This record gives sequence, structure tokens and C-alpha cells, in this order.
Amino acid sequence: MSRALLALSFVFLFGGLANAQPKPNPQQKEAVKKTKEVLIKELEEAKKVLHVQETAALKNLDARAEYIIKYLDPKALPAQLETSITLVKETHDVISIGEFDYGGNRHAAQKSLDAALHHLKETVVHNTHEQRKLAAEHLLAAHTDVKKALVYSVEKYGLGVATATKPTTEPESRAAANRQLTAALPNIELTYYLLAAMDHEIKDFNAEKKIIHKNRDEAKKVVKAEVAVKIKEIDAEIKALRK
Repeated sequence: MSRALLALSFVFLFGGLANAQPKPNPQQKEAVKKTKEVLIKELEEAKKVLHVQETAALKNLDARAEYIIKYLDPKALPAQLETSITLVKETHDVISIGEFDYGGNRHAAQKSLDAALHHLKETVVHNTHEQRKLAAEHLLAAHTDVKKALVYSVEKYGLGVATATKPTTEPESRAAANRQLTAALPNIELTYYLLAAMDHEIKDFNAEKKIIHKNRDEAKKVVKAEVAVKIKEIDAEIKALRK
């Protein structure tokens, strides 16, 4: 039973006790107690999930900073961009396969991927901060459009893994396309952050690294603060249930 249904059950039971006899019978008391226990258990599990998500988010921020610093030197960038060019091209090919339904987002994704591909190639040739900034902007647009298409596709067709409640009915090619797009998005995002961090003339690498670390640390604080607020809200719910 979902938390929403359990909460409704609790309200019904508790409301029934409040509006009926002053002294509830033992069965009603036990039902209310069990409903509270289940709700508390679900809330405790939600806290665990939040902590797992927080850990993953912090690790991703560390990985992003390391990636940016690794390829921060404009001289080292072109070779890395060649890898990104291949990835963007493959992503375009994948989203263009067959007659799959992407909720009307396929054309926008194809168009923005084409633009990102063009500007990545231009950045390899003309490795200026203006061109890097332009490539970053188009990569972000491509990432946004592909994500919209993928979210629709996964919600409608899944990733090809059958479950008891949602059997797989789509051909493997559709499931494979969804999985490929899912794998490509984080890499496209990393390239965006790299180029966005190089949208100005790089003169002092040590100073740039300090800025990257500072931005990472600030982003971590935001993640921790957001999780802390959610945990506090859950703790308040648990406290209210235990009264």
C-alpha cells in the first residue's frame, strides 16, 4: 500500500475514533497503531533513499570537477572533443532509428544535436573561448531535448526490462535505443560542463582549478542543504505519528 493510501486509512481510522465513542475499542486502537508503524517504516526508508541519492550526487560533483580539471588545458581539449563528437553523432543516429514515438520531441532533439555537432567541430578547429561558450550552449540545448524525448520514451516503453506489473511488449531495438540514450546523456552533460568552465580565456591554471573546486564545494553545500530540509520534514512526520 502506498504512503498516500496508508495516510488516508489512518485519517479514516483516527477520524472514526474522534467522532464516534470517546473510548475506542481495542481493534480500532490496534489498527491505528499498525497503520502508524507502516507509515513510519516507509518514512524511514524514504530517509535512507535520500541519503543514498545525496551520496551519489556528491560523488558526481567530484567526478565532474575531476573531469573538467583533467581537460582544462585548451591544448588538450581538441582530442577529448573528438570523442564527444563521436558520442553526439551516435546519439543522433540512435534517436533517428525507426518510427519510434518520442512524444513529438524527436525532431527538436535531432536539430539541436546537429547544431551541437557543428559547433563541437568548429571548436576543434577554432579553439577560442567564444567558440567553446557557443558549443556549450548548443550542447546544453541538445541534452535538454534528448532528455525530454528519452523521459517520454522510458515512461511509455521502459528500458526493456520486464517486470511482473509491466511486461515488455516493445521490440528489443526500442529498449536498446532507450538504454543507449540513457548512457549517452551523462557524457554529453560532462562535455557541456567542461566547455562551460572554459568559456573565457584560460591564463592561470591554478587559479582556474581553485574556482572549479570552489564551485564544486558550493554545489555540494546546496545538495546537502536540500537533503537536510527533506530529512527534517520526514522527521517531523515521524514525530507526529509517534505521538
